[in-house]
Amino acid sequence: MNKLTSKLTGIQVALFILLIGILAYSLSPLFHIIHASKSLPNPPQPEIAYGEFPFKLTYQYKGEQIIVEDIIICKYAGIAIGSNGKSLKWTASLASGKPAPSPYAEASLALDPFTEIYYYLGSPQYYLGTKEYADPNSHAFKVTGIGSGISTKALSQKELFEEYGITIIKFEPSEPIKNTFK
Repeated sequence: MNKLTSKLTGIQVALFILLIGILAYSLSPLFHIIHASKSLPNPPQPEIAYGEFPFKLTYQYKGEQIIVEDIIICKYAGIAIGSNGKSLKWTASLASGKPAPSPYAEASLALDPFTEIYYYLGSPQYYLGTKEYADPNSHAFKVTGIGSGISTKALSQKELFEEYGITIIKFEPSEPIKNTFK
């Protein structure tokens, strides 16, 4: 019995060492990214780190004209470290408290208990003056099936009307601010 116990212990030690080796190997890219990013300079910080941007979205669904008015609250949230190095981190939310399904501002157009359409309102980077981000007038729609799990697909305005009977009448976003980065 003593030999069996010592063999199991030896096998367990060998498996433990193997597990530690696999873990160290799989985490090594993360350590390299963190180590390399420490030596990289931080990206320029925005002078203005917070803004509130009112918008008005008018659409038609089942013959009824619906108006969504809210305020997009955009914030600079620090520095992110990723495989591309360091970048600025941003958040967006709606003043109404309606949940945003992504870090971008999106208005929810609920159709029924199982389907919501999210209308892209723009990114916090755009509103806070980072010009390389998409203008919210580049209309993008995402459909999320809530009842049957989450599945997302992008739609054009034509598909939005053909598949769901929604017509966007007008989207009136706020203008982005002029920001400087130091």
